[in-house]
Amino acid sequence: GSDRKLCRLVVQTRMPIVGEEPADFSKGGIFVSAASHANRNGSEAQQNPTSLSRTALGEWMRYAAPELRQAVRAAARRSSDGEAVVASNVGRRASAPFLVAMGPPAISLAVKSLAFV
Repeated sequence: GSDRKLCRLVVQTRMPIVGEEPADFSKGGIFVSAASHANRNGSEAQQNPTSLSRTALGEWMRYAAPELRQAVRAAARRSSDGEAVVASNVGRRASAPFLVAMGPPAISLAVKSLAFV
């Protein structure tokens, strides 16, 4: 019994289909910053695999099941405050979330965070 987890990263080009609209990835990505991972002075919020996985999972829930995500967040607020809270209406994401990472430290952080999801 090996406890190893494998992650395969594939980078390939895809030729667009005739008449296909190009995807706009300028909005909606979750940026994985190598600078805040390496910066230890505390001036920026630290990105770590746990916080990044929570962000990715939250955005995925917003895409796949926004009403369930809303109910879970409202229940968590009620339990922490001890009072009833009405959840705000969160809209469904138009596209699936994705991680944007450049460079070995950021890619490593992104892969580690996906192990928690």
